[in-house]
Amino acid sequence: MGTVTTNGKEIFLKDYKPPVFSISHVDLTFDIFDEYTLVTNVSKYKRRDKDVKDLVLNGKELVLQEIYINDILLENTSDVYEVSDDFLSIKNIEQYIDENSECIVKTKVLINPAKNKQLMGLYKADGMYCTQNEPEGFRRITFHLDRPDVMSLYTTTIIADKEKYPVLLSNGNCIATEDLGNRHKKVWKDPFKKACYLFALVAGDLECTKDTFTTMSGREISLQIFTDAKNQSRVDHAMKSLKKAMKWDEERFGREYDLDIFMIVAIDSFNSGAMENKGLNIFNSSAILCDQKSATDRDFQYIEAVVAHEYFHNWTGDRITCRDWFQLTLKEGLTVFRDSEFSSDMGDRTLKRIEDATYIRERQFAEDAGPMAHPIQPQSFIQIDNFYTLTVYEKGSEVIRMLQTLYGKENFRKALDFYFETYDGQAVTIEEFLYSFEKTLGIDLTQFKKSWYHQAGTPIVTVTDEYNAEEKVFTLTVSQSCPYPKKTEEYTDYHFPLQFGLLNRYGKDIECESDILEIKNAKETFVFKNIEEKPLPSLLRNFSAPVKLEYNYTLEQDIFLFVHDSDLLNKYEAGQRVARRVITDIMLGKIDEFPQSVLDAYYSILKNTNISHGFKAECLKLPALFTIVEPFEVYEYQKAFEAKKKYQKVIALYLEHELLDIYHKNQKAEYSISPEDIGVRSLKNACLSFLSECDKDYTNLIMTQFETANNMTDKLHALSLLCKTDSPEKTNALFDFNTEWKDDPLVMNKYFAVQVSTPNKKSLEILKELERHESFDIKNPNKIRSLYGAFGRSVTNFHTDDGQAYIFLADKIIEIDSFNTHASSSLAHVFDEYAKMPEKNKMLMKEQLEKILHSEKISNALFEVVRNILKSGE
Repeated sequence: MGTVTTNGKEIFLKDYKPPVFSISHVDLTFDIFDEYTLVTNVSKYKRRDKDVKDLVLNGKELVLQEIYINDILLENTSDVYEVSDDFLSIKNIEQYIDENSECIVKTKVLINPAKNKQLMGLYKADGMYCTQNEPEGFRRITFHLDRPDVMSLYTTTIIADKEKYPVLLSNGNCIATEDLGNRHKKVWKDPFKKACYLFALVAGDLECTKDTFTTMSGREISLQIFTDAKNQSRVDHAMKSLKKAMKWDEERFGREYDLDIFMIVAIDSFNSGAMENKGLNIFNSSAILCDQKSATDRDFQYIEAVVAHEYFHNWTGDRITCRDWFQLTLKEGLTVFRDSEFSSDMGDRTLKRIEDATYIRERQFAEDAGPMAHPIQPQSFIQIDNFYTLTVYEKGSEVIRMLQTLYGKENFRKALDFYFETYDGQAVTIEEFLYSFEKTLGIDLTQFKKSWYHQAGTPIVTVTDEYNAEEKVFTLTVSQSCPYPKKTEEYTDYHFPLQFGLLNRYGKDIECESDILEIKNAKETFVFKNIEEKPLPSLLRNFSAPVKLEYNYTLEQDIFLFVHDSDLLNKYEAGQRVARRVITDIMLGKIDEFPQSVLDAYYSILKNTNISHGFKAECLKLPALFTIVEPFEVYEYQKAFEAKKKYQKVIALYLEHELLDIYHKNQKAEYSISPEDIGVRSLKNACLSFLSECDKDYTNLIMTQFETANNMTDKLHALSLLCKTDSPEKTNALFDFNTEWKDDPLVMNKYFAVQVSTPNKKSLEILKELERHESFDIKNPNKIRSLYGAFGRSVTNFHTDDGQAYIFLADKIIEIDSFNTHASSSLAHVFDEYAKMPEKNKMLMKEQLEKILHSEKISNALFEVVRNILKSGE
């Protein structure tokens, strides 16, 4: 029945079949007790295929009490029904079906939320009950057709102890409340059809922060954010972000909220960032709670983006959902695009575009080059949990952005309006989404779909040029290729926009008819006439397509673009190329004297009064180690790290006076999260990072910032720099930080991460010591990410010659897999670069990967990840 998996079984998109039953209404009752919860499910089924004899429902770790059909109690015999580890099969369903092919199925099951450490389905954590059902958690609550193309109307009744769980929440609107003495009951009704993965329930002792929003049609919406009492003061920013998102979605896409109430619940123990359940969004507390003292600027921006993302899902995910999980990018790619546009409008659009493009280049390109490389629409999987990836989300967003770039903002809006109007209330496919553009704009997206949705890997775009001075003609030749990892399908050339500019000798843009080249073929030539001098092309402006650009820029040309390019993203990227080139030369021992022109370029950037502080800070950020080692067959991270430090030190020494001057001039007594003030702090802290690499000891200056900071951004940055030293100041700062924040789980996540991610030969010892910290809990996903995940992503700490880090994390992955398969399979990605490592490291990693693969009772999710990693090294 759709996407059910068994250990090692691969599921294919081509095998999709529509559900043989639909469910029009689902009536759920949850009777919550400390030892167990009794779940009664009364659902109205309609058979859609007369040849089907049995009703097969998904169910996992459920203790069946009773089954009724049309109020008739079924006998517990194998010829009537059977229960397995994954299914309930009701035999000869035809005998119960009426003339409308319908019947009422009632099941009662017992579940134990307190023992549910998978954090999928209904679970109890931090003293409250909570659900997470995407993608396949609902089967852990009740027997059901657990697939997204079965959309139903839900009514939910919750009964629980009145004192322990005064707040009882579910999707939709509350239609009834009843006092039952020591217990109480609430009934919720959702007037909109939804897939079961969007069902939500919360029961706990929570405080509610309230506000209202008036929609464009004049309806007043009640807004409520629920937290534990001690954190209620930290939700103001989330509430403001929600109201901004609601207003923005009305203005930009014409989307008005539909229910009378919108609720958010913050919980510490949550596998992901947040979940878009209809009308009742459940959030990891890290994506909701913030204030000046405990949260960084990045936290504020992250919360604003995630609140918007989950709210935007109301239309792109809830009202219109996926037919099956192979269509995941349909809702996630589109919604990431929407939240990116929202963040750009709320903040600095240039910096947001740099952030997105950098994230794709550093993280998603690595995924494309790794063992889990897949198209944004995967054609098969063993466990769908493994495909909530950067490719599906971030690359999926960039693919949708290309449609806006190719056809314009106005046409993009027209196509989306058609999509919303045509498919509201349905579970649809990527083909139907793209059809909205084809129908509205009269275009053919066949090639676009085949190339971007069906092919894995990152396209390589090679550009050459030629200038005829006599005829004043400039020619650009664009070629494309892709190291396509799966050769089983016919390769299709990519269809994409290449945004560009032509710069004259003074760094000014030469006027052209259009700044976008539409590329469809393996090789294309574009001719520009009446060009008075040979220009320098600025290519892939605004990161107009998620491709790798190859143009044979010289160092001096890159420096010219770094100093003069009017497209700030390309200005930034030229600086990154300069840094990668020189750092690589240092790595390879090919540099005798550091180029003065590079130093002059950084000086020019710092002195440029026409660019923002935030942009200057971006220009001072040096390339990620992955982008430095990526061109090589073998990734030698330690050499890249040492070369990068040398590069930073030379610049720091040359610009020491300017860096110190900028640092002191950008101290602000007042704190705000305006884009301008965030930029000021970012530049100030970037300067401090460079100063920390100088010969002069700036430890006192860093410690002063730590001690006097009135915000977490400055305090945590100072702490990160102190962690690079072995000074008494480091010891004192860590002690003070721990003393102040040991009772705050979110801040302690930063405390863990900053120590294990800082390059240090004793990092594994530090990690083991932090495991024993009173604030650490291996059952909490946030702690797993902030300690083990942060350590694994610190490539110089993880990839050591002795392989001890591999042994340690492999054992942790096996341990975590026994209770949380989502967390274990996510953590296993620290081994993704196995195939690219030096031979010694590769052998040490292989031993640990095979240990994981052959561990007892390995989960589907972990098995799939580790199997693919090992296959990548064959």
